[in-house]
Amino acid sequence: MNTIITQSELNRLTIQELGELHQLLTLLLAEAEPASQERRNILASLANVARARAGRARPAPQPICKPW
Repeated sequence: MNTIITQSELNRLTIQELGELHQLLTLLLAEAEPASQERRNILASLANVARARAGRARPAPQPICKPW
């Protein structure tokens, strides 16, 4: 893996696709050579996927209701 998957790319994926991508990256990480650029790219991509998944898991903010 030569590139890092960016947040903007991840924004187009569903929560299920993010989960599948996380699994794939975890498998690739196990095969990557220690201290290699490939490993660093996979780790950065995994961090981006984790942030995207966490952002989707948050409940939507409740509207503030003003008693009138």
